[in-house]
Amino acid sequence: MTYFNQKMITSLLMDKEYKSQMVSTSHLKEIQDEIEGLKDRIYPNIYEHYLKFDYDLGAVDFDAKSIIIIGMKSKITKVEFNIDSRKIKTVIPPTYITSKKDRNQITELFSDITKKHGFHFKRCYLPQKLLSVRSGLSEYGRNNISYINGMGSFYRLETFFTDIPVDDEVWQDIKIMDRCSSCTICADKCKTGSIEKDGTLIDASKCITYYNEIEGEFPEWINSKWHNAIIGCMDCQMECPENKNYIESNDEIVVFSDEETQMITDDTEFDSLKASTKEKLKTISVVGYYTTFVRNLKALIS
Repeated sequence: MTYFNQKMITSLLMDKEYKSQMVSTSHLKEIQDEIEGLKDRIYPNIYEHYLKFDYDLGAVDFDAKSIIIIGMKSKITKVEFNIDSRKIKTVIPPTYITSKKDRNQITELFSDITKKHGFHFKRCYLPQKLLSVRSGLSEYGRNNISYINGMGSFYRLETFFTDIPVDDEVWQDIKIMDRCSSCTICADKCKTGSIEKDGTLIDASKCITYYNEIEGEFPEWINSKWHNAIIGCMDCQMECPENKNYIESNDEIVVFSDEETQMITDDTEFDSLKASTKEKLKTISVVGYYTTFVRNLKALIS
C-alpha cells in the first residue's frame, strides 16, 4: 500500500468539482442513536419510510476506518407533458436525478485509487444529510434541508466506507445557518405550514414532498394548486436567499408527447410502455416512483 491520505482524496474530488468530508466510523453508533432518538419526535410514517439505515460494518470486506461524504452539484430538470392541446410544464427537483456521469467518475476515481494505493471503497446506506452536517460539509436550513457552500441545496450526496484513515476530522453540533436565525421566508412560503419558525425539524405530516413520494390518495386538505413538481416540492428552495446564486436548470427539456402522456395517465404498466418512453422516465429517475409519478402527473394535469 503506497502513501495516500485524506487530503489527497479530497483534492482529487475537488478536481472533479465535488466537495467532500471524511469522518471516522467510530461515530456510527452516535449517528444511529441520534436517528433513533427522532422516533418519538417526528411523524411515525417518516421514520418507517426514510430513517431505516444499515450501520453494520460486518458486511464490509475490509477494515473500514472512515466514511467519506461527497456533495455533487445537481440541477433542476424541466419536464413537459402534452395532452389535449395543452403543455403541462413542471420540474424534477435536483435531489432526485442520479447523474450517470458523476457515478462513473467516482467509480473510476475510486478504482484508480484502489489499484495505485491499495485502499478500498464501498457505497453505504447511512443518514447522509445528518453525516454531511455533522462533518461540516453542509449546514441545516430552517426547512430541514441542508446547504453546501457554493452549491446551496442544489446537490446530491453519496457516501462510502473506506479504509483511508481520517487525519483532520470535523465533528460539529447540529445548528441552522446563521442567516436562518433572522429569516423565515421558507416558513412563510410553505403552503402547508410544515416548516416551523424555530429548530430544524419540520412537521412532515404536512409536507407535500412526503405525500408526493408515497403511494395512495392525497389527503383532502391538500389543494391541487399547491403541486409544483412531478415529485417532491420546490417552494422553500426556490424562495430561499441561500439559493439565489445556485438555482440552475438543465438546458434540455424532457418532453412527453400526447401519446406518451395519454399512455401514462391511462395507468399503463411501466413494462408495457414504449421503449422510448421508458428511457425518458429513466432519464428523469422516476422509475422507482412510477406509481406515485402517474398519480402526481394526473394531479398536475387536473
